[in-house]
Amino acid sequence: MLAVVDPENSAFFPGWSSGSSEFTTSTPSRIEGIGRPRVEPSFLPGVIDRMMRVPDAASVAAMRYVRQATGRHVGGSTGTNMWGVLRLVAQMIERRETGSVVTLICDGGERYADTYESDEWLAAQGLDLAPYTAAIEKFLRGGAWNDPDWSSPWVGSVDAGQRWWGGWDSNPRPRDYEKARHRLTQPLPATLVAPTSAPRALDVLS
Repeated sequence: MLAVVDPENSAFFPGWSSGSSEFTTSTPSRIEGIGRPRVEPSFLPGVIDRMMRVPDAASVAAMRYVRQATGRHVGGSTGTNMWGVLRLVAQMIERRETGSVVTLICDGGERYADTYESDEWLAAQGLDLAPYTAAIEKFLRGGAWNDPDWSSPWVGSVDAGQRWWGGWDSNPRPRDYEKARHRLTQPLPATLVAPTSAPRALDVLS
């Protein structure tokens, strides 16, 4: 299964879930490298099994937690990925499913000293990391997963079977689906992998 995360104010999640290839947003994403104000032609909706949108505060909280847990400075997009990983692992645990969750460490975090790593910048942006950090710490201690802002418009996920495909194409699995899926899901360096047996929350960042 290919799951894709999308940050706050990005057009990909609402465009994918509604089937609109022309969806735009009026506010740029604060998470560099992945959020876009419009759905771009390079976006391949047919290879995606699930999309999740992630609040910016959750992305930064997860980014900082990765640094704390691993000693590796990472960027905001890695935090977005990690928040999505934790949600997927939590659901696997709840359903008693087995398998692996693989994500990417997208970039180094050294250049974000004045933004994501700055408490002053976060305050100016109105981002409160505390509830998201608490959710991560509770889950990785063996507690239940809890999204702090589940009612927020920037929290949610949609499976492929729930979305409206007609706005993109009449065939929900394009002819090149398997080829494109294979290309997009090949193992790459610097991955974080959950175990193939029943996943445990602590394995994610070990």
